[in-house]
This record gives sequence, C-alpha cells and structure tokens, in this order.
Amino acid sequence: MAKYEEILQRILADPAAHKALRKRFWRQVACIDSALDTCWHWLGAQRQRKRGHGYGVITIGPRQRQTVIAVHRLSYLLEIGPIPQGLVLDHLCRNPACVNPRHLEPVTNGLNVLRGSGLTARHARKTHCIHGHPFDAANTWLRSIHGKKQRECRQCWLDRRPAYNARARARRAARRPTRIHEDKDHAVV
Repeated sequence: MAKYEEILQRILADPAAHKALRKRFWRQVACIDSALDTCWHWLGAQRQRKRGHGYGVITIGPRQRQTVIAVHRLSYLLEIGPIPQGLVLDHLCRNPACVNPRHLEPVTNGLNVLRGSGLTARHARKTHCIHGHPFDAANTWLRSIHGKKQRECRQCWLDRRPAYNARARARRAARRPTRIHEDKDHAVV
C-alpha cells in the first residue's frame, strides 16, 4: 500500500478530517457548468509540464508527514470509491487538469498508454509502414531491439536486403589482406 493510501484511509475514517479535506478540495475546483459531462478544472497546484504533464496535486496528512497526491485520484476516491488494485485512472476527456470523476476510468497502465497521444500510442495505431505496405499478419514481424519488441515490415526488409548484402560483401572485400604469390622468376600481386 502506498504512503498516501494509508494517510487517506486515516483521513476518511475521521469524519471531521474527511469533511475538511472535501472542503479544501472543492475550494480549488472550477465547475463552470453543473452538468456532469463537462470538465471540472483544478485551480490549485499542478505538476510541472515536463514531468507530470499538468496534473493537479494536493498535499495531505499531518505537517510532519505530508505527502503529495494527484487530485484526479483523490476526486475518484471521494466521489466513486477506491481505485481497483493494479489499475490507473485514464482521463477520457484528455484534460490532465480535469477532476470530474465521470471523466476517469480505471484501466491497466498499458491500455492507458495506448489511448494516449505519445510515441508508443501513435506507432501502435499505424496500419501501414512508411512505404505503404500493410501491417498485417503476413507482412509484419516483431523483432527485439535492446530488449524492446518492435514491429517491422517484412516487405521493406526484403527490399533492403540486396543492398545490405552488397555493402557487406564490399566491407569484407576491403578487409581482406592482399596476397602476394611468389613465382620462381618474379612476385605476382
């Protein structure tokens, strides 16, 4: 169990602390429209864009042992309930500052990454290679590069192969030492 989960359990078990946390949370939420389908924007502190992508944060716990928690996780916990073990919250609205629990869905980390807009997600959504060959079962193979699996187009590999073999032959020929054969009368190079 994470440190913040222990602190949250203690806060939620104490009615006065629970009420104070709810009040503190709602003071920092901008709910422009009371409709449930709009984003509720967090006005408080946010993680730096570089590291945390603009997710809202709040400190919880006693002064000596305060910890930082992402507010979308707190919102889900306060309004819906505990986040299932081994799952993360995916922002369906793609707004990291949104704390509307109806815009959050517990999913596996892998699915969350694939739903996003990062490099992994963009490559996973590709249906054709850069030369227009389809990524299908017959034309795609997985190879491991530095321990990571990558898709490769079989047709592109077959197209590159003759040029690669020619360069390899040229490199091998350049490395071969020149042999000198000696004849009785003169040396032949």
